[in-house]
Amino acid sequence: MSERFHIHTVLTGRWPREFTLSQNTEIDESIIVAVRGVGQRQPIRFIQLDRLPYDEEEVAELHQALMTCPAGQLEDSWGEVSHWPAQRIEAGDWTPAIWRSPELAEAAWTYKSAEGLIALQQQGISPKKTGASIPAKALEQGASTTSKGAKIAVLASKGAEGQQTIEARPDRWWDTSKGGPKIHEENEGHLLLTFGQRSGTGRLNAVASDEKYIGVGWMPVPEVTVGESKAVSVFMNSTAGRIQLMANVGKMISFPIYNPSAYSDIKAPDIKDARVRQILADCWERTKDIEVPQFRDGECEVRRLWDEAVAEAMGWDAAELARLRHLLHQEPHVRGLGYGQYADEVEVELADRERFRELADRWQEETIFLSNSERKNGHPAHQEIISLGQPVVPLILERMRSEGGHWFEALQQITGADPVSPADYGNIAAMQNSWLQWGEDHGYA
Repeated sequence: MSERFHIHTVLTGRWPREFTLSQNTEIDESIIVAVRGVGQRQPIRFIQLDRLPYDEEEVAELHQALMTCPAGQLEDSWGEVSHWPAQRIEAGDWTPAIWRSPELAEAAWTYKSAEGLIALQQQGISPKKTGASIPAKALEQGASTTSKGAKIAVLASKGAEGQQTIEARPDRWWDTSKGGPKIHEENEGHLLLTFGQRSGTGRLNAVASDEKYIGVGWMPVPEVTVGESKAVSVFMNSTAGRIQLMANVGKMISFPIYNPSAYSDIKAPDIKDARVRQILADCWERTKDIEVPQFRDGECEVRRLWDEAVAEAMGWDAAELARLRHLLHQEPHVRGLGYGQYADEVEVELADRERFRELADRWQEETIFLSNSERKNGHPAHQEIISLGQPVVPLILERMRSEGGHWFEALQQITGADPVSPADYGNIAAMQNSWLQWGEDHGYA
């Protein structure tokens, strides 16, 4: 597009659950204003709206704010205007459309050419989708750090209830007698990178271990030593690593999916440099047992320690990394709230409540005689409920409290959590109580 037209303006918004141009989707969209023309191309204007106008009067207010603000913060908290060089768009870099903060977009660009950083692929760091085709029936609860005969310990869980420390800890047994790919030792790794998770409820982008593992939601990186794996895992969980990875989000900023190719151009410190590797690996040792909060929980000690180690290893300004880290904490798709929005202000819209009730009633009526859980969960009404996202979580919990129901799959898909103890699987009442307690603990009920 940028070859045929000059991109004049890109308008988008970062207000979770409320700023999509299509209905019933979490796919992130933008409005692009392009003009035909040749000659020197001016920087592209990016407009990041923090709210939508809802009537003609507000449309006029927004128009006036845009006319009087060539760059910077718009009046009346409408958002912010920034500019991006046309050459970067022509090179395929649309990064400002991802971030609410223009400074994070600029940081993502800066890391691409930062002195001392080398592309992961150039360093022989190439993740493999080794366990992606392991069937669910072959995975069993519980695992130790070693494999047993036909059973292989794997990392399966991700998101809120997945890996909770930077040290990789297997959580499933893979019974190879029940199917799955042929795994060879050379496809296992001390380092595992995320295959994708929610931007807010996840905790880690990379984990490492003295042992070698494969993963379902995690991609192992073969042929990387233990020390190198620990060093890379610290960098990928640092602010510099997170910003680069989050610049490759795919269709949904709220739930990016990362194929191995998404990691090829990410720049990291030279892990062959003994001093750099030692500083980062030592940080891994100091932090390996610390439970890592969810991304949406914001500032925490362990993320500060990772950033300080990266700053020391690279000779960077730790204060600048801290500033970017705090901006990252405030990103709407990380925090789950728009700029200037607070959790106690978020209410369930009447339209969401009515649509949920219609879908829930339809799902119950049309699947009441189905015993096959896969067919039941695959029903269009159930899938549409999941697509409504976070706004319906309190509605699901309300319905579960009053009427019961097997809402576990929908809750898990939307929130990324799994508060049910393996010992309670199959005990519907206990599973419902676990989710209701989770809802209270997380402010949904």
